[in-house]
Formats: sequence, structure tokens, C-alpha cells
Amino acid sequence: MATLARTASVALILALAGALAACVPDPYSQKNGHTTNTNLAYAPGAPPPPRAETVPPPPAASDYWEPGHWAWNGSQWTWLPGHYEQRPTEAAVWQPGYWQKSPDGYHWVQGHWQ
Repeated sequence: MATLARTASVALILALAGALAACVPDPYSQKNGHTTNTNLAYAPGAPPPPRAETVPPPPAASDYWEPGHWAWNGSQWTWLPGHYEQRPTEAAVWQPGYWQKSPDGYHWVQGHWQ
């Protein structure tokens, strides 16, 4: 009986650990074989010029087009295309992210809603 209770406890712990791990965003998400994590916030050189994008009609009138930007994946620049974001409030204004020059290279400043 004790063995059955121990086995059930271990199974429950493993199930909870798996469920909790699924709630944490993967900081090394991949898109087309490259990381989409712009929290790799250092790049040794300037990003290429922004790409021209064709902006499709918004899914909803209040949605905001977040323009694409370059991300450094540790070895090369990768373009992350623009997409629509749902505005959190009607008055919210998007402050886009940007690469800021610093003495040791470029650092990504994440975009955010104000």
C-alpha cells in the first residue's frame, strides 16, 4: 500500500511540474531555425535598415500594427515580421522597441504599451 501511495505522489509531482513548465514562456523560442528572443539584447553591430512591409487590414478597428524589426540571434540578424496587437485599453499608445547604440555595441530596448 505504501508503494502505491509513493508512486501516486511521484506521478502527481511530475504532472504538476510539467503543467507549471508549460506556463513559462520559452526564452529561446525558434522561428525558421532562429531564436525570436530579442531579450538577447546585445548585438556587436548595427542592425540592417528596416524592411518595407505591406500592412494588411486590421482584424479589429482597435488593433494596432506593430512593425517588424531586426533581432540578433547571437550570430546573425533575423527579421521578425510585423503583426497586429490588441490594444489593452482604448487610450493605450505603443512605444516601439529599438536598437540603442552603446560603447560595446547595440542593445535592444523592448517596445511597450503606455
